[in-house]
Amino acid sequence: QASSGYAAPASMGESFSRSLSACFDPEGTADLVRRKRAQRSEINKYNQQLDQLEEAVSSGDGGRVQQLIREIQSHDSEIAAKINNFEKDLHEHRDWPAIESRRNDLWPKATAMRR
Repeated sequence: QASSGYAAPASMGESFSRSLSACFDPEGTADLVRRKRAQRSEINKYNQQLDQLEEAVSSGDGGRVQQLIREIQSHDSEIAAKINNFEKDLHEHRDWPAIESRRNDLWPKATAMRR
C-alpha cells in the first residue's frame, strides 16, 4: 500500500497524556519542545550539508568537497560541545540512523577526492 504522506494522529490516550503532562509540568514540556526543535534543526542542517556534499562528489568538484568536509566536521564539533547530552539525544533521534548511514556511504568517496 502506498503511503499518502499523511501521518496518523496520536491515539487519544497518548494525546491526553501529553496534555496532562503539559498542564502539570509546563516548564518541562516547554524544555522538551525546545530540545526537539533544536534536534530537528540540526538534523535538517546535516541533511542539507550531505545533499551539498553528494552533489559536489557527483560533479567532481574537489575544492567544494574539501570545503564541505570542513563544514561538516565543524558542525560535528559544535554538536559535541553542546550541553545536557544534546549529542547523545541527537544520535538517539529516530531520523539519525538514516543520516549516519548516508554519511558512512558518502564519506569515503568524499575523503578520497581530497587527496
